[in-house]
Amino acid sequence: MISNFSATSRRVAAGILLVAVAAGPGLVNAQGVLSALPREISEFERVARDNEVLSQFGSSGEKSLIPDHLRVLVWNVHKAVDQRFSHDLARLASRSDLMILQEAVLNPRDRDFLGISSEHEWHMASSFFFDGGIGTGVATGARAAPFSVGFVRSPMGELFVWTPKMTLISSYKLRGMIRRLLVVNVHAINFVDRISFFASMTKIERAIKDHDGPVILAGDFNTWSPSRLAFLGLMAFRNRLKSVSFKRDSRFLRLDHVLVRELGVEDAELMDEIESSDHKPISLVLSVKRRLTDPIPAH
Repeated sequence: MISNFSATSRRVAAGILLVAVAAGPGLVNAQGVLSALPREISEFERVARDNEVLSQFGSSGEKSLIPDHLRVLVWNVHKAVDQRFSHDLARLASRSDLMILQEAVLNPRDRDFLGISSEHEWHMASSFFFDGGIGTGVATGARAAPFSVGFVRSPMGELFVWTPKMTLISSYKLRGMIRRLLVVNVHAINFVDRISFFASMTKIERAIKDHDGPVILAGDFNTWSPSRLAFLGLMAFRNRLKSVSFKRDSRFLRLDHVLVRELGVEDAELMDEIESSDHKPISLVLSVKRRLTDPIPAH
């Protein structure tokens, strides 16, 4: 499953950024329905300041992830107002140890119930705010607290709306190991020329190259042109990353990718049957490849 790569009212570009953030079964409301962004909210307000980018919701008592059979979900949750979305994500979250979501939106009205999860601890990097303080960006949830959390903001904004894209960088301790897992949640810049795209991706690459350990680089890379896809392949080569191929991959445009280092792929599937987003969820089972210097696991 591993393969190599061969301002009057500034209204957000239609349909790109209206989405909802949600989490596992511990984050649903009393009716079992995940909160969605109100339909009437569509006005861009302002870009997030540096001290407003990161936010946390929920808290996990676990300090490390299990390095074997790690169940991972990667999904751009575009337009989560679909009636089927809450059911789909709740079901996927119930069987995921690590969730890597793009186009997540936090409605401040739900801040209380987002803080009660006993299943996953969520960290979010907001790119900008809609009217009413509703933030949108990328979110990573895990069944363990991260060792560290940071972000990379694209050096330029999207054409016309001037909003940057965010990358969330989290590291997690691995049970019984000294090395840490680096999780890089990417929503790459879209409506810019290729030179700007390359510059943005190079900025993300700097966060990876010095990490000594396993890496998951995943998300929506907006690789809709051969030059963008080639640059991602070159970036993978430089950082010893391998691209994961998926069962039943019938996509015409391959915008979403998972690249790994020092991880074995036990299963990887593009979930074609789920139609509650314009991106298909990616489900993976990964295991950390052990080094001779790793402690011997207890039996």
